[in-house]
Amino acid sequence: MYKPEWLSEGAERLIAKWSRGKWSRGKQQPYDVLIVGSGYGGAVAAERLALTQQTDEHGNKRNLRVCVLERGMEHLPGTFPNSFSQLPGHVRFSRFDDPIVKGVAKGLFDIRVGKDVSVLLASGLGGGSLINAGVAATPHPEVFKKGWPKQITDEFSTPQAIDAAYGAAARALGAEIAQIEKTAEFPRIAKHDEFVDLTRRLGGKAFITVDHGECKRCGDCATGCNFGAKKTLSTSFLAEARRHGVEIYTGATVSHIEKRHDGWSVFLALTAQPRPLVENPLHEVRARTVILAAGAFGSPEILMRSKERCRDLGLSQQLGERFSINGDMISALYNQPRRVNAAPAEDADLERRFVGPTITGIARKGTSAKDRVVIEELAIPGALRRVFEEVVTTSAMLDNFGRNDFSDHEPITPRDPQAEGQPIREPKADTFAVDGDAIERTQVFACMGDDGAGGRLELVPGWNTDENVRRVQGGAIRVHWPKAGEHDIYRVQDDALVELAKDRGTFLRNPLWQPIPKGISGSLSGKKPSGLLFSVHPLCG
Repeated sequence: MYKPEWLSEGAERLIAKWSRGKWSRGKQQPYDVLIVGSGYGGAVAAERLALTQQTDEHGNKRNLRVCVLERGMEHLPGTFPNSFSQLPGHVRFSRFDDPIVKGVAKGLFDIRVGKDVSVLLASGLGGGSLINAGVAATPHPEVFKKGWPKQITDEFSTPQAIDAAYGAAARALGAEIAQIEKTAEFPRIAKHDEFVDLTRRLGGKAFITVDHGECKRCGDCATGCNFGAKKTLSTSFLAEARRHGVEIYTGATVSHIEKRHDGWSVFLALTAQPRPLVENPLHEVRARTVILAAGAFGSPEILMRSKERCRDLGLSQQLGERFSINGDMISALYNQPRRVNAAPAEDADLERRFVGPTITGIARKGTSAKDRVVIEELAIPGALRRVFEEVVTTSAMLDNFGRNDFSDHEPITPRDPQAEGQPIREPKADTFAVDGDAIERTQVFACMGDDGAGGRLELVPGWNTDENVRRVQGGAIRVHWPKAGEHDIYRVQDDALVELAKDRGTFLRNPLWQPIPKGISGSLSGKKPSGLLFSVHPLCG
């Protein structure tokens, strides 16, 4: 696999430097700050600390020595997958009943398959910014009124304070209002216009971190932008940090940390070990201060591993508690009257798809935390078109089974007993097959809301066996959240979309959440499968 190194170096170089004794353990610590993770938290911390100076005992000022460790690889435009056949080479996954990561250890797409909740994460330099839609949305002021430390509650006590802070963040990330208008190169974005019409103008354009001058409107933001139009952290905070001397290493998976009298020891292994069962794959690096910014799964896993190894490590009893998926739910409105163009064909010319960025429209509905939902329209990347159309077609077929059909059916073959004296019509297309035209007229929605944060993260049993403890790849953590899908927020979202989509097509619920449509589930005996959730927005305390 091609391994670009524009901002970063491979972790094997860091290990080699330490092994050669370039930094003596008995002398000054090699780093003032070591940051684990290169997503939004890690990248911002690295950039801010790179500009910070420290005064020594002699009154001399110097820049802090800062190091960033990233588990995944660095990705540049042109290296992201743009076909279904390329995706397997970029996927790593783990299961709730197995602590060992499967697939490609350095894969960009990190899928956590759970019993109750499954999650898609990004693994690479820049974290989620590599594959997210880059939406910069300001939350409702009520969000900060409870459940936060007092300092945060006080700081964001007014709408003006929230707008000022989020405005500064949006400018730093390069967020701009979505451009959906017709240009000399592109027509208007159809999926946006249909969304605004459908939501009855409850919302409008989203602010997104996309350079519209470079954007080809191919719709592939969620599998990585190959045109360099997406403003990822690698083009902003990480690039600035690197310019000011921050060392960035990729392919480094942190196992745990240990407290020392003068700082911390960070134990790491190569994400893709050339010899996965070497006697001791862990290597030690020291720093005065460690910042864990490895995400909603990565940071808790490191802390839980650390706690198991060092029982007197002072950690909160709330570690891993109050896990949330931001109330994520994806659904679709199938076979609308007008063309939506939200799922381009994989083989379509990237610059002639005219889809637009993944998200350009956002709407809000509700007045309180219990019924407030955010609705966004989505584009499906070309590499996932085939998967999408198969899932949608199957869901539509099952939905049709639950509908009464009282129409007259003309005979379609002379062998039909009712065919005598009747005209024989031409057979229609197979209603169970993929209908490309119906897919072109299908709108995709992402809904979010307050899901109560009732989940809990825990290490997967077996993570610390003699064999598994040497397979440090980051993925031995799972979500425990029975009946997560029964939270009221999903009913609220469902009701809102059903109301908006009335008489405009076939509303299809997420098949993980409701695999059997309501129209036929009532006629089946026994327990009905339901309630499984899938998210791209995990949050954890």
